[in-house]
Amino acid sequence: MTTTFLAATAAALCTTLLFRTPTDLRRLQPTTSARPSPPRAHRLVAATAACALLILITPPWGLLPAAAGYFLIPRSLSRLEPAATKRRRAAIANDLPLTIELLAACLRAGRPPQQALTTVATAIQGPLGDLLAEIAHRLTLGTNPQDAWSLLHAEPPCAAVARAIDRSLTSGAPLSRTLERLANDTRQAHHHTADQHARTIESRSALPLGLCFLPAFVLLSIVPTIADALIPYLTHP
Repeated sequence: MTTTFLAATAAALCTTLLFRTPTDLRRLQPTTSARPSPPRAHRLVAATAACALLILITPPWGLLPAAAGYFLIPRSLSRLEPAATKRRRAAIANDLPLTIELLAACLRAGRPPQQALTTVATAIQGPLGDLLAEIAHRLTLGTNPQDAWSLLHAEPPCAAVARAIDRSLTSGAPLSRTLERLANDTRQAHHHTADQHARTIESRSALPLGLCFLPAFVLLSIVPTIADALIPYLTHP
């Protein structure tokens, strides 16, 4: 009876979390210091896990794991990076060395930064091209160059490039020379990252390959040896 009551209570709580606060009441809530609430799907998963723990583990022993799962599962899920974000960052990291080289070449040829950014954005396309197009648009509208280039800080692969460009704009150094040095550094860092990734794949593939070859090793070496040792005892009682 107690288990059924607790499971029904958890199910009711799960149903309550599926509905958001009404709009008129949400206006009265403070928004300056409030923490962002976890997505509805994360709360649903947490509530379902809490219900399962209450049903599987007899109370009162299941109360603590259910409460811990209800509060910890949304936090753990929120820390997971979406696959779209990973693909976006990987695409930006792959296009970054070539993009910096093209920007340096355009600036060295005498193109203004806005035209250079627009030309490279059209050639590169993808998420990095969209980011460069937005920077060019802001520069065309007369935005402060440091504020316009600060959009690169939002992308982790472009953080080093954004800091170098910021130092160049602050000190008044030619941006083309800064980009040339960045192109070399970014290309070397990209090669180093690719090398580390290849070594990681090699080390991770060792265990699956070993498990694939283990049955063949047992059948071709260990089983014949054991059979050869047991044949005399089996044929001569």
